[in-house]
Amino acid sequence: MNIEKMREEFEAWFRHAPGLGGYDISEYWDGTGYQDHGGSYWACWKASRAAIEIELPKERSVNGHWPEQVASDMGFNDGVELCREAIESLGLKVKP
Repeated sequence: MNIEKMREEFEAWFRHAPGLGGYDISEYWDGTGYQDHGGSYWACWKASRAAIEIELPKERSVNGHWPEQVASDMGFNDGVELCREAIESLGLKVKP
């Protein structure tokens, strides 16, 4: 999980969140957390992201198929893996 990217998204949300004052919370970051009431919002933000787990399609078997089907299945499997990498780069989990 890229904590810096997640923190940037949180700070952008916080600046525009209704009822939170609309201030720049980044000045309260001390390298490990926020040193004001924003800390509880940050904890909730991280917990909400950690709770997301995406299920991708199962990889296709390439055993026992015609060569054309093997190529198609291999392309499908590559696509699933690229999706997994993109999702995980956002700090979200993919079910095994």
